[in-house]
Amino acid sequence: AFNLNHTWQLGEAGANVVMNANYILYDNERLQDVETDFFSNNGVLFRENSFFTKANQSSDIAAFQLDFSIPALSGMIETGAKFSTIDTQSGLHFFDTNTGNTEFNSALSDSFLYEESIYAAYFSYSADWDSWSLNACLRGEQTDVQGDSRSLGVVNNQNYFELFPALSLEHNANDNNSYGFSYSRSISRPRYEALNPFRYFVNEFNFSDGNPNLIPAIDTKYTLSYTYKNHLFFELYYWNTDNPLSLIAFQNNQARTLQSLDVNLIREYQYSFDVVYA
Repeated sequence: AFNLNHTWQLGEAGANVVMNANYILYDNERLQDVETDFFSNNGVLFRENSFFTKANQSSDIAAFQLDFSIPALSGMIETGAKFSTIDTQSGLHFFDTNTGNTEFNSALSDSFLYEESIYAAYFSYSADWDSWSLNACLRGEQTDVQGDSRSLGVVNNQNYFELFPALSLEHNANDNNSYGFSYSRSISRPRYEALNPFRYFVNEFNFSDGNPNLIPAIDTKYTLSYTYKNHLFFELYYWNTDNPLSLIAFQNNQARTLQSLDVNLIREYQYSFDVVYA
């Protein structure tokens, strides 16, 4: 991993420019050798199974970010832009070794190519007055994704633009009481490992599959808060997630298999009222 960071001070008022660049090389290889013996209740061996897998993943990740901070309008204005990209190639080769020979199984092998580019920009303003404090931000992201599963013949292209506003407002009524409201919209992208359409085995009947068709989850949260004497905290919030990412198990009674699959759920939401004393 390589990082380059530099800050330019602009005058004496506190304005600055920050440049941040990152480059990551990732190379991973996983070998799996599984042998399973099946015994009857009286301890007699009646079946054997064995296989071997070799998985590899190579990724190039680069990111460049430029941020500006400018004191203005009795507060601080911040704005910036970021570009990040990933190019990853991964594969899994499955070999049956039941017969004592190593036989390649093309049905359980795959090669997966994945490219992702994200273009983002934001603008924020924060300020503190006598009894009020404000923080407002708007971020926009353009995402371009292409995933290609060679053996499955699945090509997943995604191109989308999303806006992510955030607002936080707090009022200190007096030394003992303060009130707050916040709103935010954010994104949670799938793990790269979850996008790989490979099958990883615990044994021949228990395995997990990736899903190249996963899409990001979008979180929206509203919060009302009240603080008494800076010791007693009350918080009421509603949190909604569209297309939440999850791992679900599917049981096939006929084949006697248990499959864990990365999926997008339709919706997930929470209502909560928290009381904390510190």
